[in-house]
Amino acid sequence: MTIHIDERLEPDGAWRHEGCPIDAAVSVIGTRPTMLIIREAHYGTTRFHDFVGRTGLTGSVVASRLHELVQAQILATRPYREPGSRGREEYVLTARGEALLPVVLALAVWGSEQMLAGQWPVTVLDAGTGAAVALGLVEPNREVSGDSPLVFAPSPAGSALSGEETPARHRDGA
Repeated sequence: MTIHIDERLEPDGAWRHEGCPIDAAVSVIGTRPTMLIIREAHYGTTRFHDFVGRTGLTGSVVASRLHELVQAQILATRPYREPGSRGREEYVLTARGEALLPVVLALAVWGSEQMLAGQWPVTVLDAGTGAAVALGLVEPNREVSGDSPLVFAPSPAGSALSGEETPARHRDGA
């Protein structure tokens, strides 16, 4: 499956630098330490020392990345206090962070299939039914066929772009 670029996005390539959603996402989540922390947050980890222990990262790296994720509104802090200890903060996913679940799952599946030759020791199941969960591209009412390319096109938010329908063009200009 390929992705074509709608001509309205292509003329000067500016969208690739100024408004590219992939660039915007990886600027926040695109490092190994950051993704390991996001993974752990989705597993339910909330406390600093647990992030350190479960990721294998140093405390200073974890502290820096947690701060960045709070600034990006992917995590939020919440106070807690263990009996007999001083108050501390724990880190919880925000709605923006929870929206990363499909990304985390897609990376896990890709890593298992492409990097670990299918040796990943777990599968993702629906807790309610016990059925294996498969990731895929879907339209509102059907699975997307791998036979036709996808098209990056201006969304309604891209109002500065022309509203005319124009044919899509492949990355290589075909």
